[in-house]
Amino acid sequence: MGQVRATRLRDEIMHDPRRTVLTLLDAVYATLVDILMPSWLKLLGVAALSVGVVMSLRTGIQVLLAPLAGRLYAADSKAEIRIGSMAGLVGWLPWCLSQQTGILFFSVPLWAGGSILCSTGIQGRWYRNRSATAILTRELLLTAARMIGAWAIIPAMFFHPAIYAWLAAGVALAVFVVGGGRRGKN
Repeated sequence: MGQVRATRLRDEIMHDPRRTVLTLLDAVYATLVDILMPSWLKLLGVAALSVGVVMSLRTGIQVLLAPLAGRLYAADSKAEIRIGSMAGLVGWLPWCLSQQTGILFFSVPLWAGGSILCSTGIQGRWYRNRSATAILTRELLLTAARMIGAWAIIPAMFFHPAIYAWLAAGVALAVFVVGGGRRGKN
């Protein structure tokens, strides 16, 4: 009880390739939705106060949905990943077609809810094994994917705002495809 297992880094990455790919996708999605979102909204012409309101609303929604995310994860059906990725996708699709800032209040709850549901499900699958190496592996994967993702996303964001939305929708769809399977190893 309370012991932490030690494994090799490569073994953690290869133990569950689906978990590894989901972690990389989750990091890219977090780069889009958490890190670069305020800059993208400013590029669209959204006022600084409105960006602050959007980010506050997003945080509030995540706080409210966190217990649901935990309950769905505990049921071990991967429903949190399926529901979260679909919510994110539905939230991004209108932005792929139109960059009207009026749809923010429709999209933000979907982005926020989808993000917390997916992240909880993916993160829990790393912490489940109580391995220090698994936790370190996850952090290294997140860091690498965020850095590489930012290098690809930032130029696209300045090229055309719709590309940003298409990237986010594509990542949400990829999370659904990779993580949407029924029960598995993790």
